Formats: sequence, structure tokens, C-alpha cells
Amino acid sequence: NWHLTAEERVTIPRGWKGDGVLTVFSHRRDIMAYVRRLAIPVVGMGLYRMDIPVPRVVGDHARIGAMAAEHFADRGFRCTAWFSTIFSPVHALRFDGFRSACAGLRLDAPLKWVWEKSCRDLPEDWMRLRIWLARQLKNAPRPLAVFAYDDYDAAKVEDICRFADIEVPEEVAILGVDNNELICLNQPVPISSIAHDLERVGYESAGL
Repeated sequence: NWHLTAEERVTIPRGWKGDGVLTVFSHRRDIMAYVRRLAIPVVGMGLYRMDIPVPRVVGDHARIGAMAAEHFADRGFRCTAWFSTIFSPVHALRFDGFRSACAGLRLDAPLKWVWEKSCRDLPEDWMRLRIWLARQLKNAPRPLAVFAYDDYDAAKVEDICRFADIEVPEEVAILGVDNNELICLNQPVPISSIAHDLERVGYESAGL
């Protein structure tokens, strides 16, 4: 009955002397300020802070969303949902691609569940997320196919299904993104995932 997840904890390498930086910027102002002060080449690997003019190498997030809809349609699902714990420009691209493809494939418009509150810092925060998402899942039509923003969010959905006595994948099927084997293969029911080629993104970014 363990819940396995993994989260990045990025610290700034103060005093570091290097030749270049690969970054996703994210929402942290300290990282953005640090990178912008460095007089070395910078390549972005994400779509955060597009106002910062650096070359970028990113995946096709709208296509990732469309692939999720195609995956569900191929398996006979009609009712779909989206789940994420935040909603950034990248999340929006994936969700919009998913929603557009659902319409084109004649699937029902996806339910949109976004939990933009803390769900990892304190046990009571995690329990609030569990109760909230369990309520959404229990009120949703079944069988339901849930597209999660990434494998971390997909693992949260599976954990909450177990908490709410909802069968996976019989009642709720779950699809993540990134194909992180540490996460996907270490769940009671292994999670299916779209293989976003992050290795190539890193390689192309380093080359640039």
C-alpha cells in the first residue's frame, strides 16, 4: 500500500563555472534570474516564459494530446477526462490537442480536472486532493479514460482510484506521458504512457 512518485528538486549551483545551460525555466523566479545573469549560451527545453528570447527545442505537445485521444478511441472508450495538478502553457497545448482530437474522433468532450493547490507538501494537502478527485471520479460516467499531463499525475490518479475502490483499468483507464519506467512500472497496475522522446530533446538541445 505504498504510493510511489518522484518529484524534481532543483537547486541553483551557485559559483558554478560552465560553458552553457539547458533549462526549462519553469515558474521559479530564482532560476530565471540566475540563468539570465550568466554570460553563456542558453537553450530552452520547454515553453515556459516565452518572453525570454532563447532558442528552444521542445516536443509537439498538441500532437501528444491527439495521440492520447487516438489511443482511447482505438480501445473503444467514449467518455474521457483530463487531470493535472497545475495548468501551464504546456498543459494547455496538450489539453487542447486532446480535446480537438476527441471532437474529431467523435468522443465526448473531455472532463477537465485541474488541482492547482499543494498536493505534496503536507499529508492533509494530499488527503484533500484524494477526496476531491475521488468525488470527481465517482460522479463521472464509466468506463472512463483519463489522460494525465504526465506520469506523475497519472500515478496520482491510480492511487486515488484505489483509495476510492475504483477498478483500474476496468472502470477507469489511465494514460500518462513520458514513459518514465520508475513511475509506470512500479504501480499496482502498470501505467500506459506516451513516450515523449526527452532523450532526443536533450541531445538536440546540447547540439544547438
